Amino acid sequence: MRIDNPGPPVTPPGSNQSGAPTENVGKNHFKNQLENETEPRVPGVIRHLQEGHFKGVADVRLRINFQDQLQGIASASQSAAIEAAGPTVVSAVEEAVGSLLESAELTDEQKTEVQTLFGTFTENVRQIPLDNSEEVLQQFNSVFGEFSTALRELLGLGIESVIPEETTESGDTSVEELVTAIESAFGEAISTLQQAISDAASILRHLSPPNGNGAAYQRFVDILQGLNEEAPVESGDTAPDTNSIDENI
Repeated sequence: MRIDNPGPPVTPPGSNQSGAPTENVGKNHFKNQLENETEPRVPGVIRHLQEGHFKGVADVRLRINFQDQLQGIASASQSAAIEAAGPTVVSAVEEAVGSLLESAELTDEQKTEVQTLFGTFTENVRQIPLDNSEEVLQQFNSVFGEFSTALRELLGLGIESVIPEETTESGDTSVEELVTAIESAFGEAISTLQQAISDAASILRHLSPPNGNGAAYQRFVDILQGLNEEAPVESGDTAPDTNSIDENI
C-alpha cells in the first residue's frame, strides 16, 4: 500500500496538533453516531417473554408474532455494545503503535511515516458505519489489514506476521516484534468486540420445551426456525427437534 499524498505529518497517537493528550481517537466517533438513538420502548408482553414467563406453544408463538420488535431490540443492544467496546479496538492499536514509535531502530522519517499511517487508519475507522454489526467487524478487519500491510512495507518487513525467536543484540524488542505486537493487540481487541456483539444479541432465554400439544408446538417451531435459520442456537433439552432454533429472536 502506497500513500502518494499523505498530507501533513500526523501527530503521535494520544496527542493533538499542539502535542497535548487527547481522548481515545475512536471514542467520540462511536458515541456521536449512536448518541441520538433512543432506547426502544419494550411492551410488557415482550418484557415478560424476555423474562421467561411464557412456556411451550405460547413462548414460540410470541417469538414469531413479535419477530420485528425483537430484532429491533437485539439491534439496539448490539449498537450499544459497539459503542462501548468499539473504541477499545482503536485504543489497543494506538498503545501498541506508541511502543513502536519509542523504538531506537526507527529513523525520524520512519516515525513520521508510521504516525501518518496510523492517522490514516483512525480516519478510515471514523468512516465505518455502525448500524450493521457484521459490517462493522468486516470493515474493522479490512481497515486494519491495509494499515498492517502498509506498515510492514514501510519498515521492510514480510507481510506474513511471524514473531522472531530472538530480540536485538542490545536486548531491546525488535521492530518485527513490535509490529507483531500491534497485530496481536488488534486481534485480541476485535475478538473482544465480536464477543460483546454476540452477547448483546442474546436478548431471550433458551426456547422452552413443549407443554401439552407437541404437534402444535412443533408446527410453530418449524415456522420460527425458518425465520431464524441463519442463526442456529440450542433450545430446551426436552423440546423435540429444535436444536437449530434461534433463541434470541
